[in-house]
Amino acid sequence: MRYLTIVLTMILLTVGLAHSEEALRLRYREDFGPMTLTMTQSIEVEVENKEVERPIASREMSFEVTLLTDAAAASASLLIERAQASYTAHGMKQRLSTRHLTGAKIALAIPQDGRELSEIEPDEAPVIDMGPPVAGGFSVAGMLIGVLPQLPDQPVSMGSSWRTERDVRLLEGWAWAAGHLKSHHRVTAIESRHGRTIVTVDTESEAMLQSSAGETAYSGNLKRSLHWTFDATGGRILSISMEQDTDGMTTLPQGEMVLRQRTELELAPAA
Repeated sequence: MRYLTIVLTMILLTVGLAHSEEALRLRYREDFGPMTLTMTQSIEVEVENKEVERPIASREMSFEVTLLTDAAAASASLLIERAQASYTAHGMKQRLSTRHLTGAKIALAIPQDGRELSEIEPDEAPVIDMGPPVAGGFSVAGMLIGVLPQLPDQPVSMGSSWRTERDVRLLEGWAWAAGHLKSHHRVTAIESRHGRTIVTVDTESEAMLQSSAGETAYSGNLKRSLHWTFDATGGRILSISMEQDTDGMTTLPQGEMVLRQRTELELAPAA
């Protein structure tokens, strides 16, 4: 009996090792959802070298989303099934209008290589009015696409890494800022769950951000850490956990100030 146990253990270890060394191609191909997408932002400012110890403002957002893909048509649809958002400043919490988002269907594109998603008509997508002094609305689709990982062009195995670059536009405090995000991705685990191969990846990103001419002034630096899991068998994201810190300068009617913002985002299966 002991001999049989040892043999079975060796077989399982051998299978696990072979599985971890298998080269896998990661592609967006399969529907996902419903999933819960949440984001929180904590904003701190420093005026005349006097640092604010607690956040002066914060935002909270929560959505339930489903992605429907059509690989043959190189397209996808993002369905927003539930939406909530709020903004808190000086201890007063204000709910932001999101009723118009419920039931919204946003058209996305998937290139033939299936490595990333993009909005087909970003200017037509429904947005959240953030209120003054923020100019322009907040796009749920833009937020999701901005964190969905760019997949590698080559197959991966345990320990594989790749680099990607993309343009981003983010809300920093009360200013919209754009930059070029450079990311390094590394496979940290490969395992089998219910007959599917699941890949775990850690991503580290950096960018320099700058507001556009005519918009609220902002310039700063971004650092982002992303931990995500991907179903390589089906071709879909399973979860994302993000922590992002930015440190910059902005100019408001009150004057020029240092602005620090912490953004945390989670994408996970809906309960």
